Amino acid sequence: MANNNIPEISVIIPFKNEGKTICYILDSLEKQSTDIPFEVILADGCSTDDTVDIIKAHPLNKKAEVIVIPLPPDNHGMTVARNMAAEKARGKYLVFSQSDIQVEDPQALEKIAIALEADDAAGTYCIMNGVGKDDFESYDFWGKVVNARYLNNVNKLDFSTKFNAVKHETFKKMNGFDDKRYAWGGEDFDFEVRLSREGKIVETDIVGNHLHGLGRRQTAGGLVNKFCRNAEVMGACYLGYVKYMNFKPGLKNMIIKEAMLCLLVLSCLVPHIWPWSFLLVFLAGIAWQADAYKYIRDWKLICLPFFGFYIMFCFTFFFLKGIMLQSTSVRLDAS
Repeated sequence: MANNNIPEISVIIPFKNEGKTICYILDSLEKQSTDIPFEVILADGCSTDDTVDIIKAHPLNKKAEVIVIPLPPDNHGMTVARNMAAEKARGKYLVFSQSDIQVEDPQALEKIAIALEADDAAGTYCIMNGVGKDDFESYDFWGKVVNARYLNNVNKLDFSTKFNAVKHETFKKMNGFDDKRYAWGGEDFDFEVRLSREGKIVETDIVGNHLHGLGRRQTAGGLVNKFCRNAEVMGACYLGYVKYMNFKPGLKNMIIKEAMLCLLVLSCLVPHIWPWSFLLVFLAGIAWQADAYKYIRDWKLICLPFFGFYIMFCFTFFFLKGIMLQSTSVRLDAS
């Protein structure tokens, strides 16, 4: 470790089996040119690969205090991991990142500290570029194709967990990320809304790269599962935070229209012209997903549109489920 001062910044990174990507964020931190003391806290979700060994051998250990926190086997995802790591943090400012984040600016931590010195500042965010492969099984495939249909209808978040920061005292006041309602994802949606009530979320000129698809692989089942979870997140946020989230116009009408279209086509075709309805639904799925093809280059993606109508049902169902869960939580909180 370079010095024994109490760190001013705590960088928090949850991980599990990220041996292929962990060096991107570690290298970025090791190259920081700053006199500000900082620590790096990595929360290990029971990795079985060589990630921990890579962390212990990395040159960053000579520059800052690097702490690996092993999480219990029954930990409930990255949201819980971030909160547990934050409990160990000593810094005045908390920087949340991921293993597959690359930041080339050697003054990044310095800029974050300067931005958060303002009295009205509650957090910071930076510009994050998505970098990945157009491959059916890659993580980036999900972000580019499936989310293109619905999540492009939500204005961008100012705060995410990709190298963005918050004052430690503000984080404690907010009781951290909501790991009960959003343990499975969407915690950044919820956190940004609550953080915006505490002060200004300051944009910095830091530019980072989110290296999608280099460490994770997705299966078709995983894609559908993640789609459903995203829909549930949007449903919960839509009810509880619609006036803060500033959803773009047309999302509600899109959901209703596509759900009704799906129901109409299936109810009319399947009972009468089976198995030809199978082909017609497939072709309709291709047409429905046509606007997403501009994002992709892989011929294997032709299989995705077949799930188009099924995904419509999934989206509508889980969107409504999220609304009901949020409504129940609000009533319980009130009581």
